[in-house]
Amino acid sequence: MQDDVRSAIQSARAKRLELIQKGIANAEEVMKDEDAVQKAEEEALFEKAIEEEQETEEQEQQDVEKSDIADALSRCDGGVKIKKTGKEIKDQIATSIIPSLTAKLATAEAEATECLKNCGNAPTHDPDKWWTDGIEMDCGHKVYTWREMEFYESEGRLMYATLSAQDAAEKRGNTPEDKAQAEWRQKYNDAIRQICNIKVDLKTCEIMSGLKDSDEFELNPRQIIALGF
Repeated sequence: MQDDVRSAIQSARAKRLELIQKGIANAEEVMKDEDAVQKAEEEALFEKAIEEEQETEEQEQQDVEKSDIADALSRCDGGVKIKKTGKEIKDQIATSIIPSLTAKLATAEAEATECLKNCGNAPTHDPDKWWTDGIEMDCGHKVYTWREMEFYESEGRLMYATLSAQDAAEKRGNTPEDKAQAEWRQKYNDAIRQICNIKVDLKTCEIMSGLKDSDEFELNPRQIIALGF
């Protein structure tokens, strides 16, 4: 009887041990599979990161090369030059450059007019000469000084609180009434600066209209781009 019990216990223990061993083996296989999958995913992510980095470097290199080419071609004396006759230049200015500048001028003028509606008191100062590249010319607009584009709320409270409204206005000068008005004045000045740039270009086109048809001119790449050839 005891032998039978002992035999049954030993048999049960053997089966239990077998199941445990199988379980361990299966667990190890599952872990191996998971490790393999994780490793494959990591390798794929690593390869993707390398590819993206290489693409970024290639794009940056291309951008640098483009910039280097344009810079090199425009800077070198006696380097790449393209010949154009006076007639070709004048035709290009008349058919392409002036119409484009005229359209841009109309847009800038409209923007300045719209901004001025929100600026409060009108500007009274002429643009500095550097706005027109040192050329003596009337751009047809007045501008605000830097002082007239800044809103000093605390300063107004401290300095002008004891003055009458008229005296305070005289002391302040043509300063904006609030922050929004100051921002509109800045936008207005930006539009006038653009107008000045366009009018300088138009003045240049006017001067170049005096070129002789038969004369030849060597233009560098940047000049070719500027003239729209």
